[in-house]
Amino acid sequence: MAKLASSVPTAGGVYHWATIAGGPRWGRVLGFFTGWINFYGWLFSLASLLQISSNVAVSMYAVWNWDHYVSQPFHVYIGYLIILWGSAGFVIFANRYAPYTQHAGTIFVLIGGVITIIVLAAMPKQHASSHFVWLSFDENNATGWPGGVAFLLGVLNGAFTIGTPDSVTHMAEEMPHPKKDLPKAILLQILLGFVYAFCFAIALSYAITDITALQGGFNSFPLTNIYVQATTNSTGIRNPGAAFGLLFIMLGCIEDILGPCPR
Repeated sequence: MAKLASSVPTAGGVYHWATIAGGPRWGRVLGFFTGWINFYGWLFSLASLLQISSNVAVSMYAVWNWDHYVSQPFHVYIGYLIILWGSAGFVIFANRYAPYTQHAGTIFVLIGGVITIIVLAAMPKQHASSHFVWLSFDENNATGWPGGVAFLLGVLNGAFTIGTPDSVTHMAEEMPHPKKDLPKAILLQILLGFVYAFCFAIALSYAITDITALQGGFNSFPLTNIYVQATTNSTGIRNPGAAFGLLFIMLGCIEDILGPCPR
């Protein structure tokens, strides 16, 4: 894909490449179906990113009102609509500022990701055992699905880090040197995404001290419970500011991803 992006840097991305690679006979047919599949893929990606963003925003409120906040499904839906229309409004009326937000978002992702991993690794007063992290998958599988299915559903989240290498190609016409920049961007996405996701998953797993809390209570976004557990001190007093900060980092990273979606 990086080679195609270097040879034919176009905002259309995969459907242009399918049209060219298919030749005179099959090119238009392959390009048509590839374009529509890619289009629906972006719709689903946008919907899932908005869902995650809304859950994170609701969780940021919840960590400050942990004892008396009761999560309701419509809270997430309202957040979903606000973020959706806010993102659409930015693209329509303030698109000229998009390059600046993309640069800021890149720095935010890199620095915020490192900070999150450090906090999850260093701040918990106690950590999960290595047996829990590496060997207790079957005994802690409370999904109701077989272990293989639960594992595949879990690793599906990794699609956001290494499963969308074509995303940057849709910004080809906004780059000064797309033939050089696009392959570099695709490679960095795969490498940085894998390294960060692997380190984050390990740090996150060791930060879990009470897995039953992830299966009940405020459970619209279980990551919130893990952040709360990781930032709770040795006397059991929660640190809402630290949990809020970790969630804010995640929200900023996700909002940066919403930029290429309109392309």
